[in-house]
Amino acid sequence: GHAHPNASTIQRLRFYGAAGNLGCLHLSELCHMWHLDDLLFSGGPCPALVVDNCWDSNYTNIDVLAHVGVKGDPSRGAAVIFRRGCNNLYCRGLRIEAGLSGGLYADGGPIYVSSGKIDDGFGGPQTAPAVTVTAGAHLVLDDFYIGGVRDQFAIDTAGTLKLGQVCIDGGANTVAAINDRRAWQHFNPVTFATSSPPFMGPFLPLLDLGHAQFLR
Repeated sequence: GHAHPNASTIQRLRFYGAAGNLGCLHLSELCHMWHLDDLLFSGGPCPALVVDNCWDSNYTNIDVLAHVGVKGDPSRGAAVIFRRGCNNLYCRGLRIEAGLSGGLYADGGPIYVSSGKIDDGFGGPQTAPAVTVTAGAHLVLDDFYIGGVRDQFAIDTAGTLKLGQVCIDGGANTVAAINDRRAWQHFNPVTFATSSPPFMGPFLPLLDLGHAQFLR
C-alpha cells in the first residue's frame, strides 16, 4: 500500500511466503493506529511481518511458523521486523517458531512485546540472534520465552532493553545468552538537545533484566 493509510484493521488471515518476497505483510511508512489480529504466517523463504516507521498500533495473536529470510542480516531476514523509527507499538500474543535467520528485529521504540515466545527448536543453521535490538531501539519484553537457540545469542542488544517475566532457555552454545553491545555516549546539548544542563554527562542506554530467568 501507499504511505499514510491510518487506523485500519487486518484480521483472521493466513499468509504463505515465497522466494523473492521482501515480506508477507508490509505495513509501509506511517501506517499508524493499525490493528492486526489473529494472523497466521505459515512459512516461507522471506520475513513474515515488516513494519516501517509506524506508530501507536496494537498487534494481537500473531503466529509465525518457519519464516527464514536473508541469512546473517536480521534487518532484512528476521521473521518479524520493526524498523525505521517505529514507536509505541504493542504486540500481545506473538509466537515465532523456527525463525532461523532471526526471530524479532527491533529498531525504534518503545516497542512492547508480551505473552509469547521465540522457539528455534535447535534447528539449523541459525544465522542471527533470536532477538536483535539496535542502538536506536527501545524494546520491552514481558511474559515471554526464548528457547531452542543454537550457535547464536538469544538477545543481541545495542540499545535499550527491559525484560519482565522472561525465560531464556539453555543450549545457545555461546559465551552468554545476552550480548550487550551498548557503548557509553556523552549526554550533552548536541546529542540530547531537549535535556537540561543538570542531566549532562556520561550516559548508557538502559539494560533492565527485571525478572528474567536463565536456564541451562
